Amino acid sequence: PLHLRVDGLSALFLVLVSVVGGAGAVYAREYWPDAQQPSAARRSRAWWSAFVLSMGLVLTVSNGLHFLMAWEVFALCGFFLITLDRERSGVRAAGRLYLVASHAGTMGLFAFFTALASLTGSWDLGPMRDHPELAPLFWIALFGFGMKAGFFPLHIWLPSAHAKSPSHVSAIMSGVAIKMGLYGIVRFSGWLPVPASAGWVVTGLGAVSALLGITFAFAQNDVKRLLAYCSVENMGVILIGVGVALLGASHGDARWGQLALAGALLHVWNHGAFKSLLFFGSGSILHATGTREMSRLGGLARTMPWTAGLFALG
Repeated sequence: PLHLRVDGLSALFLVLVSVVGGAGAVYAREYWPDAQQPSAARRSRAWWSAFVLSMGLVLTVSNGLHFLMAWEVFALCGFFLITLDRERSGVRAAGRLYLVASHAGTMGLFAFFTALASLTGSWDLGPMRDHPELAPLFWIALFGFGMKAGFFPLHIWLPSAHAKSPSHVSAIMSGVAIKMGLYGIVRFSGWLPVPASAGWVVTGLGAVSALLGITFAFAQNDVKRLLAYCSVENMGVILIGVGVALLGASHGDARWGQLALAGALLHVWNHGAFKSLLFFGSGSILHATGTREMSRLGGLARTMPWTAGLFALG
């Protein structure tokens, strides 16, 4: 049977899925209307609904096999949303890269959950911190979930997928979908024992991702690729908080570790809100001007004051 569970951590991510998913569905009615994209608009609504539902299942199922099924549906729905405008070769290439990277991560998660079930004798998920033999599985989980989270160097699929997607898809991919990878890291590092070096490794990966993400962002002329690289940077910032939280846990649940985790989870919501808003704004700019090249844009605040104001807020 399918067993669902909701606790504080899953609820925090569930509300984010619901808020951004609902806002994106409303935005898509004008950005991707039936009148201009009759077949693609219908496909968009179907895949969007399945995408949001599968993310909800990822956050609530309490069985490893069901988690893998929901994760695979989530990955496939993302591919079909990215490739809605499949007539363009660049979109198809971005979709293929996303699909390959997603399934590399899924294979890692398949190995993780299979090994977990083999060592514990059950597919059921829950706290297992009294099983020290499970600690090495953390590295497999970090790879599998990290591929979806898109931190450096597992970000290879992210810039092209977010740049080539319709803007409402970019918003939910960047604002919410990559957070599913972070959810997995936080969830299973809380439920399972972790190696002694996990906190330092995660903090280091976060610092490298934050630094290189923003460095690559500075070099972009495409506004959506710039926002995509900023997502790599922000995932690094969140990962630093998670890494420090793991270090705090290894020091007897130190208060500074709890504060670091609280900061990381706060920035999950912070980034989900502002990055979605920025991608919605970039979609409005693209819709009005027909270009994403920032060198060809200027003075839009006079003709698009609402978009300019909301973009500045983001």
